[in-house]
Amino acid sequence: MSATAGLWLGGHMASLPLVPHFDLPFRFDATGHAAVVDQDTLEDVSNCVQAVLRTTVGQRQEMPTFGITDPTLQTQPILQGDIIAAVLDQEPRAVLVIDQSPDSFDNLIDDILVDVSTKGVT
Repeated sequence: MSATAGLWLGGHMASLPLVPHFDLPFRFDATGHAAVVDQDTLEDVSNCVQAVLRTTVGQRQEMPTFGITDPTLQTQPILQGDIIAAVLDQEPRAVLVIDQSPDSFDNLIDDILVDVSTKGVT
């Protein structure tokens, strides 16, 4: 866990504290504080991908282009390339592999598994 990041200021390397990010789903830990993850970790990137995937375009008024196009009523198979492009546009640190298959109980439902790894993130 790194507590600082370097930044060049006036020809010298200055240390800046890394700010932890809220963990998803938002919850309180055993000490009563909000659960957090370290910035620029796999958990942080995965949380950012999850936030993009769980938000449909237009859902957030302050960021109307954030999220993905709602795939709810799309025909199967879901266009994986569109989802990957939308996520990578908003979270460039991520590397995604998407696997989808019909639900074992209802063929009209698609089960989608998203595997997240990172580019150059610890």
